[in-house]
Amino acid sequence: MWYRLAKSMPLCDLFDGDMPTVTSDSIERVLGDDPFDAVASKSGGMRSMERAGCVPMMSIAFHGTMVDLGRVPTLAEYIDGYERRNARFLSELDDRTLAGITARVIRAFPSLVRDVHFVSVARELGADVSRTLRQDIRGIDATILTASGPRFVRLYYDSPRARKFRISKAMAHDVSEDHVDFPLTRGNATEVGNVFLYSRDSVEELLESIRALR
Repeated sequence: MWYRLAKSMPLCDLFDGDMPTVTSDSIERVLGDDPFDAVASKSGGMRSMERAGCVPMMSIAFHGTMVDLGRVPTLAEYIDGYERRNARFLSELDDRTLAGITARVIRAFPSLVRDVHFVSVARELGADVSRTLRQDIRGIDATILTASGPRFVRLYYDSPRARKFRISKAMAHDVSEDHVDFPLTRGNATEVGNVFLYSRDSVEELLESIRALR
């Protein structure tokens, strides 16, 4: 329900405005000053809420909070933003369901930060990169403009579970030859505040390979 509503939203600044300019250093400071508690993020809540379609989308709250603050939010600020934007919906839930949704919201934080960090690094390396909420909802994490046209980048953590999820997610989105998958692996990751990010070298290598495409 929430996905269909978000996908059909009319043109607006929140959904179609480009991601604010934030530096990769500022993102890393947020993570370093308040390290992500990966253990706590896996505790509590119902596993049935993991991919339930009845849950308001986390990306909307994260993006909206980032726009409001002009920077990447801390975990607490992101949760607060999610709760404020969805107060009416959340107020009607029982404690067990609410705990499940909260756990799911927390687990989404590293990937949301990772996507924004990738765009920031790519911009700092001179690439013409955009990221909008509407693109994200449609399965495009970043759009890189090149001499041969736009390339649509999809970012994800490379694991058996993630690969299975990518297959099911791909069925809901249009995929063309202009799409470029960029999985996060042990070989191209750097860890900051218990969150794995794409290393600057790996982003630079990706940009070089994309520029070489014809």
